[in-house]
Amino acid sequence: MSIIRRFATQKNFIKGNSMVPTFIEGEVVFLRKVLFRFSPKRFDIVKFNFNDINYVKRVIGLPNETIALKKTNISINSQVISETFVRLDFLFSDLFCKLDDDEIFVLGDNRSNSADSRTLGPIMLSQVTGFIRHV
Repeated sequence: MSIIRRFATQKNFIKGNSMVPTFIEGEVVFLRKVLFRFSPKRFDIVKFNFNDINYVKRVIGLPNETIALKKTNISINSQVISETFVRLDFLFSDLFCKLDDDEIFVLGDNRSNSADSRTLGPIMLSQVTGFIRHV
């Protein structure tokens, strides 16, 4: 294993149930560390640190986008997006959020049991420590 690869990848254990059904508690994932500038893609799964706690969540909103949650819908810049990796029977509390150029909006896949941008607010790109592109 090359030195760059060893320092660029980290083995992590999933804690909690906020990403069920994608990940279950105790599952091992390999995280690609953010070593330089990070440019997220919609639906990437990222690890970030917020108030000294590590979280693993899915990127929903990208920098400079407007996010609206209403009933069962997520709208990005007034366009409803569709998701295939979560149960679709979850009802959101209404929320509206305009992201800055250095922020993302993240949600757990288990929407009824997840501390994410609905409670934490937008996540700064500088707080992202790694990502999983392929699950």
